[in-house]
Order: sequence, then C-alpha cells, then structure tokens
Amino acid sequence: MDDALPPESTLPTESEGANPTGAEALEAAWAEVLSHWDDPGPHERYLALAEALGRQADAGARYRAVREAEPERAAEAKRRIDQLVARALVRLHATRTPPRTSSRRWLFLVAMLVALALLGTAAAVVLGG
Repeated sequence: MDDALPPESTLPTESEGANPTGAEALEAAWAEVLSHWDDPGPHERYLALAEALGRQADAGARYRAVREAEPERAAEAKRRIDQLVARALVRLHATRTPPRTSSRRWLFLVAMLVALALLGTAAAVVLGG
C-alpha cells in the first residue's frame, strides 16, 4: 500500500513554508483512509484536511496512484478524484469576478466622440474652405 503514496519530493519542505504538524496530520489521515477504505468518514476527513492545508494536489496524486495500482479500489479512488475536482471548481467559481461591461461602454463613448470630432472637422473644412 506504500505504492499509493507520492514521492516525498512532492511534499514541501520546512524551508518552503511547510507546516510539519499539518503534513503529519495529513499522513495520519491518509493512513486512516487506507486502513478503512470502505468507510466514507476517513475519506471526507482526509479531503477536508487536504483542502484546509492547500494540499489538494497531493491528495489527488495519492488517489490517482491507488486508482492505477489497485484495481479493487479504483472505483472509489476515481470517485474521490472527481470529488476533489468538483470542490476545486466550486472554490474557483466562488472567487470568480464578474466580467467587466464598463470597458465596452467607454469604448463606445470614445468612438462616438472621435466620430463627432471627425464630422466637425469635415464640416469646418467644407464650409470654411
């Protein structure tokens, strides 16, 4: 089952700002997931902890490794990967800023002013010349 763990090189070091306590908690939560695979509780706690620590990518990598290495656990691993993706999309959608509509309005106003200035210049040349 250790095959399901990502290489330690993917885990941040203390110099990169890692929280050793958080990393240890994540390791313990993953061990709980592996030992109680059919129980949804450990999965939910692990995913919530990974999200709280900003380690969703590591969680996804672990579930992907299980999906690829253990066919009997592949369906549940895929479901948890889908859950990670769904959570990320919800978070992304929540932080999305609405599209700007005022820039088009300004562009229209500037274009109208330029057109009026050109018409005024043309009228001055025709009438004055």
